[in-house]
Amino acid sequence: MFIEQIKDIHSNKRTLDEDEVKRNDPVVLAYIGDSLYDLYVRCRLIYTGDYKSGDLHKMSVKYVCAHGQARALDMIEDILTEDEENIVRRAKNAKINPPKNCDRNTYIKATAFEALAGYLYLTMKNQRLEEIFRLVYDKASMNS
Repeated sequence: MFIEQIKDIHSNKRTLDEDEVKRNDPVVLAYIGDSLYDLYVRCRLIYTGDYKSGDLHKMSVKYVCAHGQARALDMIEDILTEDEENIVRRAKNAKINPPKNCDRNTYIKATAFEALAGYLYLTMKNQRLEEIFRLVYDKASMNS
């Protein structure tokens, strides 16, 4: 789906091997992961109905915010591989400064979810990334 369409962005560049990606700062992985999840949610919402952009934004915020992403991590923690658990653990231990409107625990979990997404994308594990995004989106949609 959308992962296949955007993977060409870095196909002309040198790809990173898995060890290089794992050595990346988890906050850097979270930077790309946040964008990917935001794009995924926006694409899914567009295909669910004919909404105005303001409505789409309001709908996407419940998924793509610290609280939504922290809940997303809770939904998938029991299905993570050992490598994925290690990325999540490193991200949880990263030095981050949460914004004033979010408690530290929630922000740390959200960052860990984003870092996992960034890791999966940069290691070209697109099928796994889409599996996780689909699972989280579908579960979150049922709960709202």
